Amino acid sequence: MAMKDLEIQLWMSRNGLPEDMKTVIMNNVKQRLEQDKDADVENMFSILSQKNRKSIKRYLCMDTLKKVRHMFQYSPL
Repeated sequence: MAMKDLEIQLWMSRNGLPEDMKTVIMNNVKQRLEQDKDADVENMFSILSQKNRKSIKRYLCMDTLKKVRHMFQYSPL
């Protein structure tokens, strides 16, 4: 489990997740593993609640969405 914990921590750091989101994720993972030792930690999203999955996806996609928005912004001639 310690290796999975480290892998999850590294993934969150590489993707620049905020500390509050990291805390929520780790709490969810630990709680799920206490309930079910065979939980699929390879697919972290399967462990998280739908609300948390949406928050992470939104956060991860925000930079891309901002770039697209700027590309299509109206600029007067």
